[in-house]
Amino acid sequence: MVSEKSILIAAVLVFVGFVAVSVVFEDFGVTTDDERIRDGCLNGHGAAVTHDHVYLDIWIADENGDLQQIAPLENQGAGTTDGCMKFVHTHDARPYGEGASAQEVTAYLHVETPFQINISMKHWFEIWDEEFPQSYGDWDQVDDTHEIVATRNGEVIEDFWNEQLDGQSDIIRLEYRQK
Repeated sequence: MVSEKSILIAAVLVFVGFVAVSVVFEDFGVTTDDERIRDGCLNGHGAAVTHDHVYLDIWIADENGDLQQIAPLENQGAGTTDGCMKFVHTHDARPYGEGASAQEVTAYLHVETPFQINISMKHWFEIWDEEFPQSYGDWDQVDDTHEIVATRNGEVIEDFWNEQLDGQSDIIRLEYRQK
């Protein structure tokens, strides 16, 4: 016959086991891909199943309508402050192209995941959100006078929020400008 003491000990062991698994695996219990991407941490580069690189260049029109480039981003989501290297992150600023034709861009995105999953531009903006320079205001609001034009390797992207971040040397350019 099972005693109450045995049941209590078993319940405590199950609880302790659940807590231990939750601490070791930070994304334990996360249910959607968006949550896995937003909250996930890569435990070093050796854990990556995917490893893509995409250049991102963001230009925003000022009050006069002149396009201004957002300065290069370094160590965004890379875990330098919180120990959590996000699935999409930057390390160092890296120009697009080589030699005299190289151009400075806003970000050299590292897309690394410990499992197969589709990561899109919206995920990068979710991860980068708290770092975004607020001085640019609500630049992502499109209205009768402003638009966002997005291209990938010069080809227009209709839905840039859902554009997949994959490949090794593609460049995505976003321009927020007057129509």
